[in-house]
Amino acid sequence: MASSNYNINIFKPKTPYTKINSIIILTMIAIWAVAVFGFQFLLRFSETPTPEKGYITFEQSWGKIQKGRVTVGETRELVKVLLSVSGKSIKARSNESLRKFTTLLTYNLVPQEARPAYVALTKELENNKDIDTSYLAAMLGLKKDDLVAKAIPYTLVPADKAVLTQAELKEIPALMKKYLIHNQSVLTDTKFLGFPFHYFYTSVFLLILFVVLCWSYCIIIERVNKKYGIETDEG
Repeated sequence: MASSNYNINIFKPKTPYTKINSIIILTMIAIWAVAVFGFQFLLRFSETPTPEKGYITFEQSWGKIQKGRVTVGETRELVKVLLSVSGKSIKARSNESLRKFTTLLTYNLVPQEARPAYVALTKELENNKDIDTSYLAAMLGLKKDDLVAKAIPYTLVPADKAVLTQAELKEIPALMKKYLIHNQSVLTDTKFLGFPFHYFYTSVFLLILFVVLCWSYCIIIERVNKKYGIETDEG
């Protein structure tokens, strides 16, 4: 009498056929796991913190700012870096330390006679972000339509309230590291078929590998079925 028990445990195969089938399935899973997670470990192992050009600009100016020796040109370049950081995310743009620092540096760039107007402008920007700030963009060497220039209204705080505490001042370098230093690897920098290698690997190769594994299983199990005389439904 044929058994009606069809419960099969892949980890505890009881017959030669189920043992082979389990080995095939577990091998396929192992290949897939190594391909997916092994690549992530390799990526993590090979990555190196790489600073953007803006971070180098910040590092060169930071010590000079604390000593009061920063030049107008260096201040201008640093403000542009701060604006670019503010444009990276809403969280960066809403950081009070970053906004106060940007406001103070911009204030130092404004000619003495125009500073009262700048203070008034920063107060108006608190309630109306559509106010024209093109003269500040021009002062920084930016065009009105530059993406960095468009961050100006959202980055400044009322200049008369832009007072940085020591704790807020110490926060600035950490913010610059967070937004201007990125992990890079030969796996991310190398191009393959016009794509960064890591993108091609995860978006294309792993999909192809999955299909190949499924196809391989079908071929292998078909041979195993013939070996054990197991018929499959062709209909």
